[in-house]
Amino acid sequence: MKNPYCNFDMPIMLAQRKVASQENIIVLNDNFDGNVPLDLHSSESRRYKDHPNKLSSMMVILYCVEGSIDIQINLKKYHMSKNDIVINLSGQIGEFNGMSEDV
Repeated sequence: MKNPYCNFDMPIMLAQRKVASQENIIVLNDNFDGNVPLDLHSSESRRYKDHPNKLSSMMVILYCVEGSIDIQINLKKYHMSKNDIVINLSGQIGEFNGMSEDV
């Protein structure tokens, strides 16, 4: 049976643009830049929006700098606002559901 989620692991993270890493131990991903328009309708964005992704052998820390973002972690919904931090541990299933226009 096919898993109802995608595995999100280090190779996938490192393949994204604007990612820096130190020996695959620390990864910094500044994925929102005010100079680059964010297209939530692009094929890359649709791959993760409203689709569960399981973190495989890594931890992800989300920090909301501006605006708000809606996510789910292990089927529990969260609404993040400016200065909120969420820590996602390996093995958790996360889902990106959307964000405000002022991100």
